[in-house]
Amino acid sequence: MGTVDEIKYQRYLEYHTEHLNTFWNYTVINNEGPYYERLFYTIAKNCNISLEPQAMFLIIGIYGTLLTCRFPDFVDAKNKIIFEIDGGYHSTPEQKEYDAKTEKYYKKAGYKVYRLKNEEVAKKAYKLLKKIYKL
Repeated sequence: MGTVDEIKYQRYLEYHTEHLNTFWNYTVINNEGPYYERLFYTIAKNCNISLEPQAMFLIIGIYGTLLTCRFPDFVDAKNKIIFEIDGGYHSTPEQKEYDAKTEKYYKKAGYKVYRLKNEEVAKKAYKLLKKIYKL
C-alpha cells in the first residue's frame, strides 16, 4: 500500500448501490442479516440513534489514486463514530493486523472507533451507546 494522503468518507449508497453491500445493508435494516449486527442495529435504533450500515471509506493515495476501500459495520457520520462488531475470526493474527491498519485509516479521517465482540453485543452495546450519546 502506498502513502495515504487523504481519506474520504462517502455514503455507501451514493457510490456502490449495485454491489454486494447493498444486499448486506438491506438485510441488516430488514432484520435478515448477521445476528449480532442486527442486534446492535436494533439496540441503536431503539435508542433513536441513526447508524448507517456498511458505509464506504475510500483510501486515496498521494497522487489521487484509490488505494483501497473499507466497509465498517456501522457509521454515524454526523458524530464521526464507527462501530465494528467482530466475530471470532477477528482474533487471528492476520485479521488483527488488517483491523489495526483499517482502524488507523478511520482515525486519520477523524473517526472514533468502537469494537465489540459478537458475544459482547447483548451485554455491552446499550451501555456503550448510552455513554457515547449521553442517553
